[in-house]
Amino acid sequence: MKKSKNEEIKSNENIVQMSAYDQFSIDYAGYGFFVTSYRVTPKIDGLISVKRAVIIAAYLLAKVDPNNTMKSATIVGMILRIHPHGDASAYETLVNMANTFNCKYPLIRKHGSFGTVDGDKAADMRYTECTLSAFCYDVVLAELGKSPNTDFSVDWIYNYSKEFLMPAYLPVRLPLLFLNGSDNIGFGDKVEIPSHNITEVIDTLLRVMKNPKDPCVMVPDHCQACEILDTNWKDIAKHGSGRYKVRAKINVCEYCGDNKEYFGHQMLRILSLPNFVYLNNILSKVDELMKEGKIIQIKGYENKAVLDRKSEETNVDLWFILQPGSDPEYVKSLLYSKTDLQKTFTINLNIMDKNTREHLNYNQFFNKFLNFRRVTKARILANELQALQTDNAKWQSYIDLIKSGIGCNREICQKV
Repeated sequence: MKKSKNEEIKSNENIVQMSAYDQFSIDYAGYGFFVTSYRVTPKIDGLISVKRAVIIAAYLLAKVDPNNTMKSATIVGMILRIHPHGDASAYETLVNMANTFNCKYPLIRKHGSFGTVDGDKAADMRYTECTLSAFCYDVVLAELGKSPNTDFSVDWIYNYSKEFLMPAYLPVRLPLLFLNGSDNIGFGDKVEIPSHNITEVIDTLLRVMKNPKDPCVMVPDHCQACEILDTNWKDIAKHGSGRYKVRAKINVCEYCGDNKEYFGHQMLRILSLPNFVYLNNILSKVDELMKEGKIIQIKGYENKAVLDRKSEETNVDLWFILQPGSDPEYVKSLLYSKTDLQKTFTINLNIMDKNTREHLNYNQFFNKFLNFRRVTKARILANELQALQTDNAKWQSYIDLIKSGIGCNREICQKV
């Protein structure tokens, strides 16, 4: 029997009257929080979600061979099963994790054209190959098992389609966040942590192990050998935020090339660039300044970059030949002030700890990382204990070893 139009339809739903603007504000705020928290902000392992997806996809899904490379397109397809975004953005992330001029300690070992420091783009993913780097296997994956049924060193969660389980984070052995840094922008916020020298990071970690209140003052170390202008590093370490300036390395010397027109001229030799600054952009800016008459001392330029067959990358070696009578130091100061050869970087140390987004200073981060390592090692020992208990023969020999007291301390210490 049909209900009349005037008959009230009974429903368990609670209908709330709200304007479209108010509902949009609520939904967009929730979306913005999700993006900032889970896609932009790194976890304690130093990785944002897409970079973690690259490693997990290559290691657990594509099962790349450390000694052989695999088509990048194959790995990108696996990444999209974890991180459901465009293949172009996934491939761009993979490329940045492979180039030494973008990633201080590359997590990807590449084969093929992955772009250049000149600003040339990487070849299409179907033409390039890659695998995980030795650094990635040693620092990021050394303590990760391949099955959620036997590995309890990390938490395992379902991917977005609930097809399979994957690590919620990776059991990194060193503070990767300070080694490679993180530079991500999201909904009304930005996370910026520069890269640092691995020796200084390890030394700092050892000091904090001995004294948790030890001030962790460190100076960034960019991918290329740049000049970092002095600033209040103690204040930056204390608050986990601040600014600093980086300059490209520029030498003043006499022209030594083959062009007879430039014989006897002085030149500025650019040997490095700040992070994510490319030569093509510098040349375009200098050309613009010359046309506007703001820099009239440059007569020409030559790019003397050489391809390293082993790393498959070109170095930075750009020559600006000066007009006769020009003051090289003055031209250098113009280049620093007018182009990205001098660039200001900010530091904003934010991380996701479980479901909480926190702003930390350097000391707080290193203490939190040490606690993370303690928990990880305890979980790894639990894995080993379970394996021993499963194998009765090994378990009995282990018990006998402990009871005898012979070599007991040494064996336990090695496991811890």
